[in-house]
Amino acid sequence: MNKKALVVVLGDLARSPRMQYHCISLAKNDYDVTVIANGGGPSSDKACEKLETNKNIKQKLMPDTVDFKKYLPSLLAYLIRPIWQAILLIIQLLTIPVPDVIIVQNPPSIPTLPIIYMYARLVGSRWIIDWHNYGFSILNLNLRSDHPLVRVYKFIEIFFGRLADAGFCVSEAMQTDLKENFQITYPLCVLYDKPPSHFKPMTVRKKHEFFLKIKDTIPVFKSDTKDWYHRGHDTPAEHRETRFTITYRDPPFHVIPRPNRPAIVLSSTSWTEDEDFDLLLNALRHYDQSVINQFDQDYEHPNTSDNWLPKLVCVITGKGPLKAHYEKKIEKMNFEHIEIILPWLSAEDYCKMVGSCDIGISLHSSSSGVDLPMKVVDLYGCGIPVLAFKYKAINELVVEDFYGRTFRDSQDLFLELTRLLKDFYHQDGPHENSEPSPLDRYRKNITRHFLKSRWETNWKQNAKPLFDRLTTATYC
Repeated sequence: MNKKALVVVLGDLARSPRMQYHCISLAKNDYDVTVIANGGGPSSDKACEKLETNKNIKQKLMPDTVDFKKYLPSLLAYLIRPIWQAILLIIQLLTIPVPDVIIVQNPPSIPTLPIIYMYARLVGSRWIIDWHNYGFSILNLNLRSDHPLVRVYKFIEIFFGRLADAGFCVSEAMQTDLKENFQITYPLCVLYDKPPSHFKPMTVRKKHEFFLKIKDTIPVFKSDTKDWYHRGHDTPAEHRETRFTITYRDPPFHVIPRPNRPAIVLSSTSWTEDEDFDLLLNALRHYDQSVINQFDQDYEHPNTSDNWLPKLVCVITGKGPLKAHYEKKIEKMNFEHIEIILPWLSAEDYCKMVGSCDIGISLHSSSSGVDLPMKVVDLYGCGIPVLAFKYKAINELVVEDFYGRTFRDSQDLFLELTRLLKDFYHQDGPHENSEPSPLDRYRKNITRHFLKSRWETNWKQNAKPLFDRLTTATYC
């Protein structure tokens, strides 16, 4: 008989990939999984297909939390929200089979940790906290650190955070911090985020097929030149060309990158206060001016000239509270050689968009300084180098000048973008007599080193033994 596991996510399940992967891994390893999460509203997105179709995973989805800030003063909204969430969570807990083990995402800490602690003690289940970040540090983005709400939140998070049976965390810096400052003594395992198998490098042909698929809904991918390459060919040009790829007109119809294509830069975000998009927009403003300056020079063949910067298509994906604010800002920016698009993509198309870009940018600044951005892991899964904002723990993930680079401000980001893209078109040629570009070198390092293990093998090695040990031990 299978063991029973409960996964608790007091957030949108579709936007909680790490907890989705926990569900899938538990189900693959002989656990019957129940997941309690937000995501039951009519406008909610679905979780990944592997979770949705798994018969061993039962979803208990709660309605999306009401945005009380729209109707109440902020202070009152902060108080009412966890009470509402607590009621919904308790109702769901009363309707499920008693689990052998519970894993709960933190943050949010309130009301999750107190309720799950009391529930676990009542029914005799073991419980694990998966520490993604600290709830009080996120609250501190909107309120000063000595605000009574922040102090109460921190006290509850630390008090109940010590009472779990075991824990996972996302970085060594967080493990050290939890042990030293939270005085946590239970088994605490660093479970680094790793990409699942559906994030993988894409061939030029696969990119071409993806661009053909989305070019009508996202016109920036549609070919913007005359069909100079396929004159006399019977197949319509729109089936042979995109703005970034072209096919040979003769069999076997090889696909190649378009020689004068823009570079694709991608940033995935939750549009929250710990990501400063003004930093990216200012860097792009400097970059656009650099491209304007170079076009003022008379190059006969610009894409073969040394240090020639490509135009940019900047793709920003995700949903969040600050998206509307930045959409208005972007509309007012008059770039000549940069296009910014903000598509919302299905889970399948998001993976392909990540695999189709040239550089990823992470603006995550970390409210605690010890968490790590999972979107960087998605990019690595597709072999994409990353430029990431510099903070305390980031070099555990973005190894400097090995998988990518870090930056501290907009000028820094502009210089790093310029450095990586100045020989962008040379990557299409042979490398026998020349050193590989930094982008090529980072791609190879990611493939050879970071992708030696993925989520599935990492979970089996580091998480499964802890789950098995807790579910076979006698609760005392």
